[in-house]
Amino acid sequence: MPLPSEAVVRGWLTDLFRPAVASRRSRLVDRLRDNPYLDLLFPALFELDGFGRELAGKTWDARTGAWGTNPEFPGAVVALVAEDRLDRTTVLDATVRRLLHGDSVAALRPFVMLHDGLQPTVPELAARADDYARILMTAPSAVATLAQRALRAVDDAALLPLDTLLEVSGPVLARPEKSLVKSQLSWLDKVAHRSGTRAGELTATAMAAFTHPALDIQDHAVTVIERHVAHLDPTTAVVLSEVAHTLGADLPARITRLSAASGPAAASSTPDSGPILVPRGVAPTPPRPSGSPTCSAPERAVVTPTVASAPTGSALSVAFAPMVGAVASAGVGPLVGAAAPVAVMPAPIGSVVELAEEIGALPYQETAVRWERIVAALVAVRPTDDVAVLRTVVGRVGADFERVVWPPRPHFTSLYAAMCHLIGRPVDVERITGETPLLRTAPDRLLALRVAEVAAALSGTGTPTSADSVTPAGDEAHTMDGDGDGDGDGGSGSGSGSGDQNAGRGYDGAGGADSSVGGDGSGDEAAARNGGSGVVTSGTRRRQDRPGTVAGVPVLMATPTLANGSLDAGTLVARLRRAEAEGWEPLPLDLEQALLRLPRGTDPAVTDGLTTAAGRRLADWLAGDGLTDPVGVRVGQTADREGSGGVARIVVSLVPARAGRLSVEEPLVTYDRFPVRAFDRGRWVLNAEVLLATLPHHREVSAAWLLSGIAAQADEDRRGGGEILPRLAECSGPIGPAMSLALAYGLSARDDADRVAAVDAFLALAASGDSRTPAGEPFTVAVGRDLAELANGGMVKLNRTVLALADAHHGGASQAVGELVFAMLPLVLRPAPQEASDPTVPAPAQRGLADLLELGSQVAGAIGVRAEIPGLAVVAQRRGSSRLVKEARRLQAMLTR
Repeated sequence: MPLPSEAVVRGWLTDLFRPAVASRRSRLVDRLRDNPYLDLLFPALFELDGFGRELAGKTWDARTGAWGTNPEFPGAVVALVAEDRLDRTTVLDATVRRLLHGDSVAALRPFVMLHDGLQPTVPELAARADDYARILMTAPSAVATLAQRALRAVDDAALLPLDTLLEVSGPVLARPEKSLVKSQLSWLDKVAHRSGTRAGELTATAMAAFTHPALDIQDHAVTVIERHVAHLDPTTAVVLSEVAHTLGADLPARITRLSAASGPAAASSTPDSGPILVPRGVAPTPPRPSGSPTCSAPERAVVTPTVASAPTGSALSVAFAPMVGAVASAGVGPLVGAAAPVAVMPAPIGSVVELAEEIGALPYQETAVRWERIVAALVAVRPTDDVAVLRTVVGRVGADFERVVWPPRPHFTSLYAAMCHLIGRPVDVERITGETPLLRTAPDRLLALRVAEVAAALSGTGTPTSADSVTPAGDEAHTMDGDGDGDGDGGSGSGSGSGDQNAGRGYDGAGGADSSVGGDGSGDEAAARNGGSGVVTSGTRRRQDRPGTVAGVPVLMATPTLANGSLDAGTLVARLRRAEAEGWEPLPLDLEQALLRLPRGTDPAVTDGLTTAAGRRLADWLAGDGLTDPVGVRVGQTADREGSGGVARIVVSLVPARAGRLSVEEPLVTYDRFPVRAFDRGRWVLNAEVLLATLPHHREVSAAWLLSGIAAQADEDRRGGGEILPRLAECSGPIGPAMSLALAYGLSARDDADRVAAVDAFLALAASGDSRTPAGEPFTVAVGRDLAELANGGMVKLNRTVLALADAHHGGASQAVGELVFAMLPLVLRPAPQEASDPTVPAPAQRGLADLLELGSQVAGAIGVRAEIPGLAVVAQRRGSSRLVKEARRLQAMLTR
């Protein structure tokens, strides 16, 4: 009989679980027993997908007036089987098939409970052994555990073929669940003891666990092999010696001893009798080149620390400098991969149509690159361009751009004002953008001020400034066609500054016939009206009147050359030379942003020959070493006003190191943190990517402003936003307390995707080779110190941190991970001050500490370092066999061997 449709079954199930009022006080088992459609529709609950979650739902017990604690369906079916109302064999077969077919963990839960409720006998389990074997290899953890338990019961009764155990063991040992893998290894060990002739084959199968990332699993597999090494044939012994390099910590040495003990054949090369037979589940691996990160170094430095106990604060970097030196000189090969170059800015917008498209896409994908291209294109629009398409955009999105919402979006309101002036719909710029002469919040607001400045230029009022307070300047003049063909009517595209990427895209050249100053005489007339200056003034406001563009400024100075916001100094100088040659001045805030984007260490000689006020300002800025790094001050925030729970988060305040030379400088590098976490202003950064592009060579400042959001991923378990850390790593500048804390919090984030992003940032910084703190120590030492403080204070979960660091280790950054871990361990192992004198007092047993010690052993084996970690010996000497003690002993042996 064909199965009924899903709709019919779902309606029947709904009637059972939500009965009429008269039947609500009856039990589900009674409703099932008396239902006339039970025999027809019941099998479909197992055969059709999608009913597991409904069967897993809790039901309302009208007799007790409370929700049931467990799903009612499994117990009702077990009761009907006991009454012979349902056939036991049919139900058990359907349950096993459902588990084999698979579904989500939640959807399979009622079927797991039904299987356990039926309590299958050993003969029933043996009859379905093949199905349980397939379930064990592929099902979710809870279901696989059920299948493993069933197969072990069959094996204990001597009813399970040995080939079935060998077949399932390889895939099971490759699973990530440690409990499943440990149980499978113990099962193999037990069967090998009683199997005599096939003990070697069972033992070789345990090698499949060598691919597991957990060191204790690898250790367990080696222990099983050690117990049965005498049963290994020579071929398997050779394979064992060749895969030993895949193990961590001291395990390769143990395998070497095993290979030597298994007979002379193991020490020789591959036997002549035939090819190597790789055991089931073990993937053959190519020889590892010398110098790879997991090869032991030929020579190891022996290090003796300068103090007996772990110091705190800045003393840590001094006391453990030998440790870091030992890691750095341990003979480790280069990192896997190198820091990727920063992408260049895409070509500028070439038409009004393209500008309209970018503005329309902005609310849905707001990136710093898109903003910069749009702002640069606004000043390139000419009076003769057809702006009808912009009118359409304003009609579609203008209301949303203008509307004041919370949090405010000044970038969009300023853009709305600029668009209105382009389409001939005048607006009051200050009414739209607000009066914001200086920054009052995060640095990403500087973009809003720049857009408002452009809007004012488009309105014809210019910006409130005197004739001498010039700031940024433009690049090659780049105007655009309204038809999108980019031919630049009247523009030759041959201006000075030929290195600028804007050249050749229909932009005006230096001698454009009708679009440059004086090209048709109109520029001379304007100059005559204003004393030959070429500038039209109105009160305290002045508008540069260049007929080529509506804004009167052909290009912007601050348009970056790289996607991270960096601006090439040569490009800026070319733009200034262009402005000087054509007799126009850059917009003030535009020039200030351009100065902030110049790379550190730019030679002031690049400005030779510049004579305008803007050129002199650039020369003075470079001679003064640009933007001085502010002082970062660590601040402990409480979770609430009362502060009853102590410090809940560590953030960084910024204090200017000198008086600002730019109008926006001090607000950018001044950040007073609130003492309460919930009130921190860092939550109101509107666009983190725009913030980074504002100060691309001062990542410490950006990290301080972004720290609250990054920290919330770890101490408040928020999801999302971690992708900003790799972008921070692309920026440059010393790594101070804010960047160090940002990495520490990111590596401890709850969400896997956020941790992966933090690992990417860590790998990028490690590969760059120049990521150091202002004190000159590797950034990894600072991050390790911060992680220890956060973990000891309960602000991050150490087990999450270890997962991220293990990924970085496997990604090739073993040396960097080693520096971090060995800086961190003395602080997390250290007992409280009053307990430090008592060696019997255990170290803090926070969750994840054993995993951190295991990772330390893996890294120590990979880089071949020898050293002494204060506090480690105390833990290693404790009595007992807990995993914490075992891992402490392993690491102690690795570092002192």
